[in-house]
Amino acid sequence: CDCGRTATVVGATLRNGTSTKCRSCATAETNRKTKVNNKNTVSHGKSKTRLYRIWGGIISRCENPNDTGFKNYGGRGIHICINWRQDFLTFEEWALANGYSDSLSIDRIDCNKDYCPENCRWATAEVQANNVRSNHNITFRGETLTLALAARKYGINYSALRRRLEAGWSVERALTVPIRGGDAT
Repeated sequence: CDCGRTATVVGATLRNGTSTKCRSCATAETNRKTKVNNKNTVSHGKSKTRLYRIWGGIISRCENPNDTGFKNYGGRGIHICINWRQDFLTFEEWALANGYSDSLSIDRIDCNKDYCPENCRWATAEVQANNVRSNHNITFRGETLTLALAARKYGINYSALRRRLEAGWSVERALTVPIRGGDAT
Protein backbone atom coordinates (compact mmCIF):
# COMPACT_ATOMS: atom_id res chain seq x y z
CA CYS A 1 0.00 0.00 0.00
CA ASP A 2 1.09 3.62 -0.43
CA CYS A 3 1.23 3.84 3.37
CA GLY A 4 4.01 1.24 3.45
CA ARG A 5 1.97 -1.64 4.86
CA THR A 6 1.92 -5.05 3.19
CA ALA A 7 -1.50 -6.52 2.49
CA THR A 8 -2.71 -9.86 1.14
CA VAL A 9 -5.15 -9.35 -1.72
CA VAL A 10 -6.69 -11.41 -4.51
CA GLY A 11 -4.23 -11.41 -7.42
CA ALA A 12 -6.85 -10.54 -10.04
CA THR A 13 -7.93 -7.43 -8.14
CA LEU A 14 -4.33 -6.29 -7.89
CA ARG A 15 -3.74 -6.85 -11.61
CA ASN A 16 -6.95 -5.10 -12.72
CA GLY A 17 -6.38 -2.14 -10.39
CA THR A 18 -9.45 -2.58 -8.16
CA SER A 19 -7.28 -3.31 -5.12
CA THR A 20 -5.36 -0.12 -4.41
CA LYS A 21 -5.00 0.11 -0.65
CA CYS A 22 -4.68 -1.97 2.48
CA ARG A 23 -7.63 -2.58 4.79
CA SER A 24 -6.45 0.10 7.22
CA CYS A 25 -6.31 2.78 4.53
CA ALA A 26 -9.63 1.65 3.05
CA THR A 27 -11.24 1.83 6.50
CA ALA A 28 -9.73 5.25 7.16
CA GLU A 29 -11.09 6.48 3.83
CA THR A 30 -14.53 5.09 4.68
CA ASN A 31 -14.40 6.86 8.04
CA ARG A 32 -13.54 10.15 6.34
CA LYS A 33 -16.48 9.75 3.95
CA THR A 34 -18.99 8.93 6.67
CA LYS A 35 -20.18 10.42 9.92
CA VAL A 36 -19.63 8.92 13.34
CA ASN A 37 -22.85 8.49 15.28
CA ASN A 38 -23.22 8.81 19.03
CA LYS A 39 -22.22 5.15 19.60
CA ASN A 40 -18.78 5.75 18.04
CA THR A 41 -19.57 3.39 15.17
CA VAL A 42 -19.29 4.39 11.54
CA SER A 43 -22.61 5.00 9.79
CA HIS A 44 -23.26 6.29 6.30
CA GLY A 45 -27.01 6.27 6.83
CA LYS A 46 -27.68 4.33 3.63
CA SER A 47 -28.30 0.81 4.90
CA LYS A 48 -32.00 0.97 4.05
CA THR A 49 -31.50 2.03 0.42
CA ARG A 50 -32.03 -0.18 -2.65
CA LEU A 51 -28.41 0.29 -3.68
CA TYR A 52 -27.19 -0.92 -0.28
CA ARG A 53 -29.40 -4.02 -0.59
CA ILE A 54 -27.94 -4.70 -4.04
CA TRP A 55 -24.42 -4.39 -2.62
CA GLY A 56 -25.28 -6.72 0.27
CA GLY A 57 -26.85 -9.20 -2.15
CA ILE A 58 -23.66 -9.31 -4.21
CA ILE A 59 -21.59 -10.00 -1.10
CA SER A 60 -23.98 -12.70 0.06
CA ARG A 61 -24.12 -14.47 -3.35
CA CYS A 62 -20.33 -14.42 -3.54
CA GLU A 63 -19.39 -15.24 0.06
CA ASN A 64 -22.24 -16.95 1.93
CA PRO A 65 -22.52 -20.69 1.21
CA ASN A 66 -26.04 -20.59 2.72
CA ASP A 67 -27.25 -18.03 0.14
CA THR A 68 -29.53 -19.67 -2.43
CA GLY A 69 -27.48 -18.14 -5.26
CA PHE A 70 -24.06 -19.06 -3.88
CA LYS A 71 -23.63 -22.12 -6.14
CA ASN A 72 -23.94 -19.88 -9.21
CA TYR A 73 -21.63 -17.15 -7.88
CA GLY A 74 -19.17 -17.78 -5.05
CA GLY A 75 -19.43 -21.52 -5.66
CA ARG A 76 -18.19 -20.92 -9.22
CA GLY A 77 -15.39 -18.63 -8.07
CA ILE A 78 -17.19 -15.31 -8.71
CA HIS A 79 -16.04 -12.60 -6.26
CA ILE A 80 -16.64 -8.94 -5.54
CA CYS A 81 -13.60 -6.69 -6.00
CA ILE A 82 -11.87 -5.70 -2.79
CA ASN A 83 -12.61 -1.96 -3.11
CA TRP A 84 -16.36 -2.56 -3.43
CA ARG A 85 -16.31 -5.26 -0.75
CA GLN A 86 -14.56 -3.07 1.80
CA ASP A 87 -16.48 0.13 1.17
CA PHE A 88 -20.14 0.54 0.24
CA LEU A 89 -19.53 4.21 -0.56
CA THR A 90 -16.97 3.27 -3.22
CA PHE A 91 -19.58 0.94 -4.77
CA GLU A 92 -22.22 3.66 -4.53
CA GLU A 93 -19.91 6.22 -6.17
CA TRP A 94 -19.27 3.85 -9.09
CA ALA A 95 -22.98 3.02 -9.40
CA LEU A 96 -24.11 6.65 -9.54
CA ALA A 97 -21.39 7.53 -12.07
CA ASN A 98 -22.30 4.57 -14.28
CA GLY A 99 -26.03 4.85 -14.88
CA TYR A 100 -27.64 3.45 -11.74
CA SER A 101 -31.40 3.93 -11.56
CA ASP A 102 -34.15 2.18 -9.63
CA SER A 103 -35.42 0.58 -12.86
CA LEU A 104 -32.13 -1.22 -13.55
CA SER A 105 -30.18 -3.99 -11.86
CA ILE A 106 -26.50 -4.81 -11.77
CA ASP A 107 -25.27 -7.05 -14.57
CA ARG A 108 -21.89 -8.63 -15.09
CA ILE A 109 -20.90 -8.14 -18.74
CA ASP A 110 -19.00 -11.44 -18.72
CA CYS A 111 -21.06 -13.74 -16.53
CA ASN A 112 -17.96 -15.82 -15.79
CA LYS A 113 -15.99 -12.92 -14.27
CA ASP A 114 -16.14 -11.01 -10.98
CA TYR A 115 -18.21 -8.07 -9.80
CA CYS A 116 -15.85 -5.15 -10.49
CA PRO A 117 -16.10 -1.79 -12.26
CA GLU A 118 -14.76 -3.03 -15.58
CA ASN A 119 -17.14 -6.03 -15.71
CA CYS A 120 -20.38 -4.50 -14.41
CA ARG A 121 -23.12 -2.29 -15.80
CA TRP A 122 -26.68 -1.33 -14.95
CA ALA A 123 -29.10 -3.16 -17.23
CA THR A 124 -32.76 -3.78 -17.94
CA ALA A 125 -34.37 -7.16 -17.28
CA GLU A 126 -34.31 -7.88 -21.04
CA VAL A 127 -30.57 -7.22 -21.32
CA GLN A 128 -29.95 -9.39 -18.27
CA ALA A 129 -32.07 -12.23 -19.67
CA ASN A 130 -29.89 -12.24 -22.77
CA ASN A 131 -26.71 -12.43 -20.69
CA VAL A 132 -27.04 -15.72 -18.82
CA ARG A 133 -24.93 -18.87 -19.08
CA SER A 134 -27.90 -21.04 -20.05
CA ASN A 135 -28.67 -19.08 -23.22
CA HIS A 136 -28.20 -20.79 -26.57
CA ASN A 137 -26.11 -18.49 -28.76
CA ILE A 138 -25.90 -18.73 -32.54
CA THR A 139 -23.74 -16.88 -35.04
CA PHE A 140 -25.19 -15.70 -38.34
CA ARG A 141 -23.64 -13.24 -40.79
CA GLY A 142 -20.81 -12.51 -38.35
CA GLU A 143 -23.09 -11.62 -35.44
CA THR A 144 -23.57 -13.77 -32.33
CA LEU A 145 -27.03 -13.54 -30.77
CA THR A 146 -29.10 -15.53 -28.34
CA LEU A 147 -31.72 -17.73 -29.97
CA ALA A 148 -34.45 -15.38 -28.74
CA LEU A 149 -32.76 -12.26 -30.16
CA ALA A 150 -32.02 -13.99 -33.47
CA ALA A 151 -35.65 -15.11 -33.80
CA ARG A 152 -36.86 -11.58 -33.12
CA LYS A 153 -34.32 -9.95 -35.45
CA TYR A 154 -35.01 -12.27 -38.38
CA GLY A 155 -38.77 -12.48 -37.86
CA ILE A 156 -39.08 -16.16 -37.13
CA ASN A 157 -41.02 -17.85 -34.36
CA TYR A 158 -38.65 -18.77 -31.49
CA SER A 159 -40.08 -22.28 -31.06
CA ALA A 160 -39.84 -22.97 -34.79
CA LEU A 161 -36.22 -21.77 -34.85
CA ARG A 162 -35.35 -23.94 -31.87
CA ARG A 163 -37.01 -27.02 -33.43
CA ARG A 164 -35.24 -26.44 -36.74
CA LEU A 165 -31.85 -26.27 -35.08
CA GLU A 166 -32.61 -29.34 -32.94
CA ALA A 167 -33.54 -31.17 -36.18
CA GLY A 168 -30.05 -30.42 -37.51
CA TRP A 169 -30.76 -27.48 -39.80
CA SER A 170 -27.90 -25.06 -40.42
CA VAL A 171 -28.25 -21.67 -38.72
CA GLU A 172 -28.56 -19.96 -42.13
CA ARG A 173 -31.30 -22.31 -43.33
CA ALA A 174 -33.16 -22.17 -39.99
CA LEU A 175 -33.24 -18.35 -40.09
CA THR A 176 -33.97 -17.82 -43.79
CA VAL A 177 -36.41 -20.52 -44.92
CA PRO A 178 -39.95 -19.12 -44.55
CA ILE A 179 -42.28 -21.01 -42.27
CA ARG A 180 -45.08 -22.64 -44.24
CA GLY A 181 -48.62 -22.01 -43.01
CA GLY A 182 -49.12 -23.93 -39.78
CA ASP A 183 -45.81 -25.73 -40.20
CA ALA A 184 -43.23 -24.87 -37.54
CA THR A 185 -40.37 -26.45 -39.49
